[in-house]
Amino acid sequence: MLKKLLWKDKNNWQIAGATLGAFIGLFLLLLSQQFYFDFQYLLLGNKKVTSEYVTLNKPVIAYQSHFSAAELADLEQMEYVQQLGTFKSSEFRINASSPTFGFFTDLFFEAIDTAFIDFEDVDQKFKWKEGSLEIPIVVSRDYLALYNFGFAPSQGLPQLNPEFLENFTLDLTLNGKGLKRKFKGHIVGYTDRIHSILVPVNFMEWANQIFSEQTQPGALRVMLAVESGHETQLREQIKQKGFEVNSGHLVGERIRTLLSGAISLIALIGLIIVILSVLVFVINFQLLVSRAKDRIQLLLELGYRPGDISRVLFLYLLKIFALVLVLTLVALFLFRWGFQFWYSQHGFQLGMQLHWSVYLTGVVFSLLVIGLNYRMIGKMVRGN
Repeated sequence: MLKKLLWKDKNNWQIAGATLGAFIGLFLLLLSQQFYFDFQYLLLGNKKVTSEYVTLNKPVIAYQSHFSAAELADLEQMEYVQQLGTFKSSEFRINASSPTFGFFTDLFFEAIDTAFIDFEDVDQKFKWKEGSLEIPIVVSRDYLALYNFGFAPSQGLPQLNPEFLENFTLDLTLNGKGLKRKFKGHIVGYTDRIHSILVPVNFMEWANQIFSEQTQPGALRVMLAVESGHETQLREQIKQKGFEVNSGHLVGERIRTLLSGAISLIALIGLIIVILSVLVFVINFQLLVSRAKDRIQLLLELGYRPGDISRVLFLYLLKIFALVLVLTLVALFLFRWGFQFWYSQHGFQLGMQLHWSVYLTGVVFSLLVIGLNYRMIGKMVRGN
C-alpha cells in the first residue's frame, strides 16, 4: 500500500529519460577510461615508459652518411639524452624465400642493442649462438601492415596474421666474399618503435666478418632514448647539428597528447550527462514527494516513520542504478568485442577483459550517486 500511494503521481517518461541519460553518461565515462588504458597499451606497451625514442641519420652527401666517433660522443652528451644506440647494417647480400607463401625477395638486416627493442621477452627469444642455423628476427609492425594492406592485395597474396607468421620459417641465403650459406629465419616478435628488420647484434657482427667485402666506416643510423616530455627541445638541438630525425617517433608524443585530450573530452561529456541525469532524478523525486505531501503526512500520522517512506523511494532508485550499471557493463563488453575485432584486423592485439579500474569506477560512482540521492530523499520526506 505504501508503494502504491507514493508512486501514484510518478511520471514514467521523466524516469525513463533520466535512466537513459544515466546509462549514456556512465557508458561514455567508463568507455573513455577504458580507451585511455587501451591507447596507453598500444602506444607504450606494458612497461611504464619514462623515455621516448628517436632515430637519427645524416643527410647523404657524396655517398657518405655515417656518424663519426666524435659526433656520437657529442650526441650522447646532449641534454635529455639517456642512452645512445647505433645500428649495425648488413654488409652482404641476403635472399629470402618461402615455399609456403611462394615468394622470393632480397632483404636487409640491421641490429641494435636489445635495450632499444620493444617487445616482450626480447632477451629470452632474441638470441643467437654461433653455429646455429636458425636466426631470430624482429620485424617492424609497419612493414607487416604495408604487406597486408599494400603489397598482398596488389599481388593476389594472402594477408598474414602476426601470430600466424611466428609459426613459419624463411629460407635465407647469405652471399659475400664468394661464400654462400643457408639459414632459417624465424620471426620471434614485432616492433612498433623501429622501422627495420632486426637480427641479434652478435649474429650481425659474425655475419659481417664472414661475408662483408667492405666495412662501413661508421654507424649509418643512431637511436636515442630521450627523457619523456623533452622531444621538442631535442628536435631543435638536432636540427642545429644538421642531422635528420625520424619524425614518426616525435609525432608519437603529439598523437598521445591529442588522444589524451580527446579521451578527456569524452569523459567530461559523459560526466556532464550523468550529472544532468542525476539532477533529473532529484527533481523527479522532489515533485513526487511534493505531490504526495498530503498522503505522506497521513502515513506519518498513521505511524509510519520517515525512514520507511524514504526506504521505498531509495529501493526504487537502487534498482534503477543497478540496472543502469549492468546495462552499461554489457554495452561496454559488446563495444569492446567489436573494437577488438577491428584491432585484430589491423595487427593489434588487445584482451577482451575490461581494465579493473573500470569496474571500480562504475561501482563507486553509482554508490556515490545513490548515497547522495538517499540523503536528499530523506531530507525531502522529513521536510513534509
